[in-house]
Amino acid sequence: MSDYRDILYANYRSTAYGFLNQGGFHSRMAEAYHAEFGRFLPADKKYRILDIGCGSGFLLQFLQQEGYENIFGVDTSIEQVEFAKNNGLSVTHGDGLTFLENHKGYDLIFMTDIVEHMKKDELLKMLQQVQVALNSKGRVIIRTINASSLYGNTSRYIDFTHEISFTEFSLRQILLAMGFVGVEITDSQIPFGWKPKRLARWLVVKIWRFFLAAVYTAEVGVDRPRLFGKFLIACASKP
Repeated sequence: MSDYRDILYANYRSTAYGFLNQGGFHSRMAEAYHAEFGRFLPADKKYRILDIGCGSGFLLQFLQQEGYENIFGVDTSIEQVEFAKNNGLSVTHGDGLTFLENHKGYDLIFMTDIVEHMKKDELLKMLQQVQVALNSKGRVIIRTINASSLYGNTSRYIDFTHEISFTEFSLRQILLAMGFVGVEITDSQIPFGWKPKRLARWLVVKIWRFFLAAVYTAEVGVDRPRLFGKFLIACASKP
């Protein structure tokens, strides 16, 4: 029998991703990407940017919308790649590690919602190759499951192909261990808005996270997590 991932990724969009992310790229998605990645995006629109595990290409569409000219994606799911190509994006089907071994010279590499799909040894190899593929001072941006969030356990097991999850401490640990510098880690935020529903959600989330921080402080003291958003977002540089 094939590796379980060969079976599941063959029809990944129709059995998993498409069910959880119905429809195409939309304004709310762009707003979320801007909130999560905006502070880390380069000013130079000609930077060479690669999205490993690009999926349906929604992040690439956001980057295209932001004016970036040299953007490319790679994904292991043929269904996902075809969906992205049908939206006019430059993507290819293939394994991310193999792709990096043959393509270098990137200024920025995204790894969004992909590291949780890897086994530990696989992730080490991938990060090694990411560093090789980056130009000097190039950066990697990672978005992954936050095990400390209320949704952390569900996120870990919502997809059968998930292998691991992270806290801000373990994510920082692996990036530093693999030789990256200038590591910054934050979490996903709920965009503020004046419309009643959006304002109410923003306030509820703020109160809930304050409550979680108080509970963790009472329970474990200084070792408590500080980030409680659904996702962790990390940015780190090649020395």
